Order: sequence, then structure tokens, then C-alpha cells
Amino acid sequence: MKTLLKNITLLILSISTTIIVVWGIGELVLRRSIKYTIADTEEMYVKSKNKILNKELKPDYRGLYYGDMIKINSAGFRDHEYSLRKEKGTYRIVFLGDSMTFGPAVALEDLCPKVLERLLNNKASSDRWDVQKIEVLNFSVPGYNTIQEYEYLKTKIIFYEPDLIILNFFMNDVVSLNGQVSSNIEPLPGEARLGLSKKIINIFYYIGSKSYFAQYLLSHVAVLARRTGVRQGYISDFKGAYEDKNENWQECRKFLLKTKKFARDNNASFIVAIIPFLSDLNDRHPLKKEIEIVNNYCLANDIDTLNLFPYFYGHKAQSLWINPINGHPNAKASAIMAEAVNKRIVEKKYIKKR
Repeated sequence: MKTLLKNITLLILSISTTIIVVWGIGELVLRRSIKYTIADTEEMYVKSKNKILNKELKPDYRGLYYGDMIKINSAGFRDHEYSLRKEKGTYRIVFLGDSMTFGPAVALEDLCPKVLERLLNNKASSDRWDVQKIEVLNFSVPGYNTIQEYEYLKTKIIFYEPDLIILNFFMNDVVSLNGQVSSNIEPLPGEARLGLSKKIINIFYYIGSKSYFAQYLLSHVAVLARRTGVRQGYISDFKGAYEDKNENWQECRKFLLKTKKFARDNNASFIVAIIPFLSDLNDRHPLKKEIEIVNNYCLANDIDTLNLFPYFYGHKAQSLWINPINGHPNAKASAIMAEAVNKRIVEKKYIKKR
């Protein structure tokens, strides 16, 4: 009996030591190889006088964001300096969006808006379009949803005289201003079976918020958990969030229509580009149904809609991430988005030829 207990104790110690060593090595490798800060930086924002916007980017801010140095211009958006009034012969495009377009850990010139700007100017030069210059301005703000993007458009962005407004709709935009997905979503199959207390879950996610290696494991385990029908991870929170009964989706739809009308009233064209979560970019995508709901709603209401999921389809999801533990789009993913938007603008002839 003593020998058995001794062997069990040695086995437990061996397993524990192995876990600690592997965890330590994994943490060290990730921290040395990833330019990354887990937490967002509050220094980049100022409190907005507009209660709907809540916060705005701080003009002339320069500092680290997700490990990379970024610059906010004097008008309070991440881009070069622009005058309010366009120069003669300029066609101006503005992007509305959240962090997926703002671009953590991606250089300004590698972001979707700037890549698109180069593609369009090259096309304009070779095809003799009726413009001298095309400008693409990025007004994306991390954390904004469709309601805030509309408010930002009508109170500030519109004064930049846009000819085309592109709203990059990310699949978490159904979140309300108080941060809730919905008050009336049914529990997912398997959620009741999980049987973990909130305290245990909170401890688990606290560890994940401090450890790079924990986030790396979570990003992989979450995929397996979703495939087994157990509710795990942030993405699964949005399954069912686009049903008609969801009040947040009702509000979201209302503001998509408001944005469309506001664009038309101000002589601007309007495109909604739908960005999927960059996970399972195949037929197993966890929000494939929800993407179709948003796409079909926009089309049914005569909104030019660009579903970006087919453009990402078949790619290894993590090849599009900014690093192994963060699913924001990297330069490669930004280029895919830019090329898709460029194709739509050319096909629809938003910019006329001479």
C-alpha cells in the first residue's frame, strides 16, 4: 500500500513538474516572440461629450497599442492629416468600423483602408477614371458598434465630404451600448451540461488575462469546445444573437437603415462589408447562419452588401491573426479585405471614367 501511495505521489509530482516546465517554456517563448500587450490602453481615449459615443480617440496620441507604436492624427482618428474640405478632383471614401478595421499591431499603410487607397489610385491612373486622386480615411474606433458609428458619421465624419461610406460590420456589432449581447438569447445546447460555477470560470479567465500561454491554449481549446456543442469562448456568445426577437439586432437594423438614408441624403454611396470572426473559415464556421442573416437583411433593404466570408473561406484562420493568441486581422487579412472592396467598387462603377 505504501509503495502504491509513493508511486501515485511521484506520478502527481512528475505530471505537475512537467506542466509547470511546459507552461514556463511556452510563456517565455510567446513573450519573447510576440510584441503584444493583453490589455487595451485607456491612454489612447478621451471621454466624449457625446453620451452615445462615450469615448473618442485622443487627438495627437502617440504610444503603444497591442505592442506597436501608433499615431492618432490631430482630428482624432488613426490616419494621415486631412483637411475637412476635399481638393478639387478628389474622390473621398470613409470607413466606419471597430478594432477589426482600426488595426491593432498592423502598420497604418498595411491596413485595409490604406491598401484600398493604393489599389484604387493605381486603377484610376491606368483606366483614366474621372478623378485626380482617391483618398480613403479610416474613422474606425475600437469598441464602437453600429449605433456609435452612425452617431460618429452624422456628428463629425460627414464634414469631410465623403463620396462613399463603407461600414465594416463585424459580427459582434449586435452588442448594445451597455456591452450586452442580448437579454433574451436561449442557452446553447451543452451550456447547461457544463456545470462549472461562475467563480471557477472567472478564475480561469483571470489566468487567461495574465498569461500569454493560457490565451494560446484557450484559442485552440475554444475551437474544439464549439465543435462538441459546449458553449465555450467569446464567439459562441453571438449564436442566436441575430434572431428577430433580439432587441439589440432590432436596434442594429434600425441604424443600418439610418446610415443608408443619411448617406443618400448627403449624396454619398453606401456599402456594408461584413467581417466574420477569423475562426473555422470553412463550413464549420460558428456564425455562418448569423452572417447570412445580416447579409440577407441588408440586401433585402437595398443596401450594397459585401460578405467577406467567401474571401476568407479556406484560409487557415491563424495565418490571418496578428499573433498566435489574438484573432484581429493581420496585414494579410487586411489585404484580402481591401482587394474585395476594391473589386466591388470597380464592378459597381462607383467612380466614373472620363
